[in-house]
Amino acid sequence: MKLSRPATKHPQHMKSEIVCNVAVIGAGTMGAGIAQVFAQSGCPVTLIDIDSAVLKKAQERIKSSVNAMCQGANIRTGLEDNIYYSKGVLAKSNAQLVERMVRLAREIGREIATVDEAREMMGIAS
Repeated sequence: MKLSRPATKHPQHMKSEIVCNVAVIGAGTMGAGIAQVFAQSGCPVTLIDIDSAVLKKAQERIKSSVNAMCQGANIRTGLEDNIYYSKGVLAKSNAQLVERMVRLAREIGREIATVDEAREMMGIAS
């Protein structure tokens, strides 16, 4: 005997709605970056950390980077600025830090400079 049930149809009068409420636990570099991306996409975000100093630093870092990029400023990142990817986690490479900032810049519609453009902006010969 074969049992089947009729396919469920979505009632026409019901509208689909995406609800986005995000909580990020851990306000280190990675947590702050995740919170920033969700906030930029319009989701309410709660950033949680047991260390209030880390939380404050994360909020300031997010605010500073986004404000700089939104105002058209160029930003830089790398191991010479910060050796940690997140709280207590050493960055594996400059590339790991740069990839995150590229992702964040693209999230707010900024173009990424090529190596030659960056050298020209900083007055460094090729």
